[in-house]
Amino acid sequence: MAPTDFDLAKVPPRPAAKCGSSGDDIVVCARKDAAMRYRYQRLPDDDEGSAVPRAETAIGNVKASVEVERKDLPGAASNRVMVKLKLPS
Repeated sequence: MAPTDFDLAKVPPRPAAKCGSSGDDIVVCARKDAAMRYRYQRLPDDDEGSAVPRAETAIGNVKASVEVERKDLPGAASNRVMVKLKLPS
């Protein structure tokens, strides 16, 4: 079992980054994709359907379904949930 008591002063320093530092300049080193690494990518605009499929079930002779829909309005977006019940005729 490893000891739980340790001294950070005994940890060897990490080697210096080699990305073009010279003299008293402040240099920030990063990969080109680092800014986008943890960001969600924009979803494609899809007006043909919903990103979430319709949920549908039958309760006896009654069919029930739930759908989501989004419509862009001037200055805002309208997110909707629709619950439909279809009774036998």
